[in-house]
Amino acid sequence: MAFSLSLPSLAQDLADDLFLQEMQRDEQASLQAKPQEAPKPVEQAAPAQPAPQQPQTTLVSAADRTTLVDDSVVSRELGEHTGLFSQEAAFEGKRITRVDIRYANERTVPDQRVRDLIQTRAGSEYSSLRINKDLERLIERGLVHPDTRIVAQPDGSGVRVSFELRAASVMGGVGFTGNRRFDERELREGIKLGSGRVLNDKELSQAQAAIIQMYNEAGYPDTKVSWRNVATARSAYKDVIFDIQEGREVSMNTIEFVGNHQFDGEQLRQLMKTKERGLFTWITKSGRVNREQVDEDLQAIVRQYRNYGYLRARIANVEYFASQNTTGRQRLAMRVSIDEGPRYRVRNVSFGGIKVYTPAQLEPGLSMLGGDIYSLQKVSDDTNMIRKYYGAKGYADAEVRPDINEVGVDAKGVHLIDIRYDVNEGGRYAVGRINVRGNTKTKAHVILRELPLKPGSPLNSVDLATAKKRLESLGYFDEQGGVAVTQTASATPGYRDINVDVREKMTGSFTLGVAFSTVENVYLYATVTQSNFDIAGFTNGVFVGGGQRLTVSGRLGTEYQSASLYLLEPWFLDRKLAFGNELYYSTASYMSDYYQQENYGYAVSLRKALDDLNSLKLEYRIESFSFDPEWDAPPFFVAACERDYTRSNIKLTYEYDSRDAFITPRKGGNFEAFASYSGPGSTVEAYSFGLSGSYYYNAAWDSIFSVRFA
Repeated sequence: MAFSLSLPSLAQDLADDLFLQEMQRDEQASLQAKPQEAPKPVEQAAPAQPAPQQPQTTLVSAADRTTLVDDSVVSRELGEHTGLFSQEAAFEGKRITRVDIRYANERTVPDQRVRDLIQTRAGSEYSSLRINKDLERLIERGLVHPDTRIVAQPDGSGVRVSFELRAASVMGGVGFTGNRRFDERELREGIKLGSGRVLNDKELSQAQAAIIQMYNEAGYPDTKVSWRNVATARSAYKDVIFDIQEGREVSMNTIEFVGNHQFDGEQLRQLMKTKERGLFTWITKSGRVNREQVDEDLQAIVRQYRNYGYLRARIANVEYFASQNTTGRQRLAMRVSIDEGPRYRVRNVSFGGIKVYTPAQLEPGLSMLGGDIYSLQKVSDDTNMIRKYYGAKGYADAEVRPDINEVGVDAKGVHLIDIRYDVNEGGRYAVGRINVRGNTKTKAHVILRELPLKPGSPLNSVDLATAKKRLESLGYFDEQGGVAVTQTASATPGYRDINVDVREKMTGSFTLGVAFSTVENVYLYATVTQSNFDIAGFTNGVFVGGGQRLTVSGRLGTEYQSASLYLLEPWFLDRKLAFGNELYYSTASYMSDYYQQENYGYAVSLRKALDDLNSLKLEYRIESFSFDPEWDAPPFFVAACERDYTRSNIKLTYEYDSRDAFITPRKGGNFEAFASYSGPGSTVEAYSFGLSGSYYYNAAWDSIFSVRFA
């Protein structure tokens, strides 16, 4: 039995109350500061020149105003006119002496929140590219209005950068209208919005979707939700009101089919995610009606028929019969009329327009040949297979179109078709520029090193898919749509640029828990993990984005205490070679009534991946054991505890790992075989060998069955 509390990464988004406290501290500091001369407007800034002369001016235009500024002042603004100004090139590479945060309206964002998000810092080199990304990041987070700008001015031999912010509005309160099924407390808990947050359309859209989902799960398929902002007494604060039209509660009580012969009603209902309301609806959630899901279910039925040879199968009609009650839950009966059509068999498969490959080279990869029953899924698979064949040789624009023609009926009355895959091969391409976008924390080289594609190498569509899979497996990016690897036209003929778009997520966690065991009644444990750690943070203060993994853990109990520090560099010396380091300490008194054992040591390891499934690991571990005898221990035992023991061990491990996930695997397995030797430096010389493994099966109701051996 155990419970734990999981918190997001340290130094990342904080709770709303802390956000407000920090903002209040900024305001108090501003009020307590000594009076000083207000900063001059940008329009009045004068260039630093050795002799007085008429300042040169540059026209700076924004969407809503046009101003003249001195040529020694560089102003960057978001909007259609954003770009490089005449003097900005002179600032490139110069040291930034100071970064100021100013507000054109009421401050609603704490200064430190802004500084945490921007990468432009005092002491770093001026970079127009970095400043552009800082501006985009502030806008994307919804913290500032689009007319926010940055001003750069000469400051001695360096440059001074000022962020002139027009802060976004802050949420004052959240309200609801039209809600009867859920009260305000339930809705607030569902949308997870609170006062004090910066108004952000993305978060409001997510809250809107969360409300609709709550109602859909409660049996209200037609609920509509909109939101509006309401002004408050403070100009920077706005209340958000969600207007809800609940609609009527509906349940699907009956689903029947007409015209089906190949599959019976029960088989077709199994294809649908929309289920009939039953006795255990309160557990299975059956009977819920989602209009979009019903459409997807009908498409799944058509696909099932077409995968079994019914090329012309279609949904002829869908009828709904509603109960006549005017109050309470409305009960629906659904009748689906199916036109199966005849069944088709493939007579012949051929290719058209191919020059790079011969039919004999492509045919072994086909899943459907002459004599097979027609399958829509197999046509799709074979089309993709041919496209991948061409993509593997750099033909990025190869198009494959299946042409299906009816050619008659065989002696048994089965309709026959011929399939011809017409290929437009296009030209061959090489990799041009590789652009990494969206990485606000992860360093670009951490992403680029995972790519099998290199500039100048032949473009390979298989490598594009591999790159996407590798980046997703890092765990740095959102699970849903967090990684996209695409190709686009290049300015250089014969090349294609690669765009790697990522959306980062929190990579740090803090876990604190209390657990029970048979050895000791209760113990505390804590773990801090950062899976995207950067050890270079000890020099620049930024400890995230380097692609390393850091884990600090500890355990405190009555019979056992431990602490460990583990750091893994997956690309040692810029090679795909994992370099691990571990420091650990433990003390235990449960092993015997006569002594307490204390261990501490250090381990270093190198792990080389042989391919996607196989790897070798070489580890060296040096550790010390000491024993503290109890007062009632036998004399001979006390004598044996007077010395410390040392183990100097080298271990070689072979590992095969086909699991689909490391945290919660549902299929695949893991197998290890090792051999170790404790020799010079060890108190006792020893050899050891071992085997261990596990295998996972995904059983009914998404339960996981595993088999382990050691």
